[in-house]
Amino acid sequence: MKKILLGLALVAGFALANETLTVAASPVPHADILKVVKPMLAKQGINLVIQEYSDYIMPNRVLTSKKVDANYFQTIPYMNGYNKNAGTDIIMLDLIHIEPMAVYVSPKNKDITKANYLTKIKKGAIVGIPNDPSNEARALVILSQAGLIKMNEKANPVAYTPKDIASNPLTLKFKELEAAMLPRALSANSLDLAVVNANFAISAGLNPVKTSIAIESKDSFYANGIAVLPANKNDPRILKLIKDLKSPEVRAYIQSKYNGQVIPAF
Repeated sequence: MKKILLGLALVAGFALANETLTVAASPVPHADILKVVKPMLAKQGINLVIQEYSDYIMPNRVLTSKKVDANYFQTIPYMNGYNKNAGTDIIMLDLIHIEPMAVYVSPKNKDITKANYLTKIKKGAIVGIPNDPSNEARALVILSQAGLIKMNEKANPVAYTPKDIASNPLTLKFKELEAAMLPRALSANSLDLAVVNANFAISAGLNPVKTSIAIESKDSFYANGIAVLPANKNDPRILKLIKDLKSPEVRAYIQSKYNGQVIPAF
């Protein structure tokens, strides 16, 4: 009888030690942050598998097709827009960090700085902005806050498009590109300016704090978090993941690793 109980205990322990949680994430900073909690979850018997994607479409596709348990790459406004367009019902469980979006200049415009951009940006300059609705609206808010354009006050800020621009004194021309492509287009000098998400900026060697000419305010409501399908909202594995992501260890990692380029949202 003791041997049977011991055997059952070993089987239970083995099962616990091999419980898997699969999360789709952007490489930087999301996957890097997940790697911090991977050993923390392993101590609780959860094997965290991280699937990295460099675009903003696949993480939601693999989630809705149930190939992963959760994803970590998006904001609530982006998620809401995706749900509306794709007819999905993804929900945000908790928010983890903010990636300040910022405005960068191309290599050919190195003379443009934070101090002089309002007078140095030439008329008709080409400005790259993300082509997904959420990030496009976010980019236009930043350009407006930077004093480069003025938006229609009657329009909804989370749904801004270039059509909502009320004043454009520099006659800026807007080029809508996939968010991941903006740093490459900027470095190739096919753009004069670009408004880039921090994850893509960091991957391309751009620094929102040090090398941008304008940066999103720290009170932005575009925080990134863990998203799931409704059926998984009470999944113990995912709840443990969130608890560890909001731990003092992760806060310290974000603050020391990114030095203001990524900000804890907890």
